[in-house]
Amino acid sequence: MYTESEIIKGCRNNSASAQQLLYTRYAPVLKSVCMRYVKDRDEAKDVLHDSFLKIFNLIGKFKGEGSFEGWLKRIVINMALDHVKKKQQTKFVSTDNWDVAENEKDTETDSDILLNAGFSAADLLQMLHHIQEDYAAVFNLFYIDKMSHKEIAALVGIDEATSRTRLFRAKVQLKKELEKQLTKLPKN
Repeated sequence: MYTESEIIKGCRNNSASAQQLLYTRYAPVLKSVCMRYVKDRDEAKDVLHDSFLKIFNLIGKFKGEGSFEGWLKRIVINMALDHVKKKQQTKFVSTDNWDVAENEKDTETDSDILLNAGFSAADLLQMLHHIQEDYAAVFNLFYIDKMSHKEIAALVGIDEATSRTRLFRAKVQLKKELEKQLTKLPKN
């Protein structure tokens, strides 16, 4: 079994076998990251493929500081967000800069209810695929990747208010999806 550092060294030397080992070891976890952001399975596969190409090109820049898996995830997240942004550019009307009313601000209670509704991670992922991609991306960055609105704004290229608005709208859409799922559950 090869160590992570041996695989990295092999990839830096453009070893096809090291690249295959890296792909085999990390593709499952990176695919799940990709699927959180990109709804369509085929598009997610394309983003994952492009991410690995970028990883192989940039692996020489990994300094060995911090988690290698975290570094890989960051590349996949950035590639997925770029994909979502490109898809959103085809829209004609954007409501992102509309103000969220004061009573619509994110509250801890809303978040707790949403995240602790008793659904599995797979159920929540499926529900995320039913909401608008740019809203789902902010939801993922905020709740799953634990980023602040300031970090999200910088990463996605929006302002902090837009990040908060997208998070709110993601939760509204997710709440509707949760309610749909709850009505499908058998009654006791």
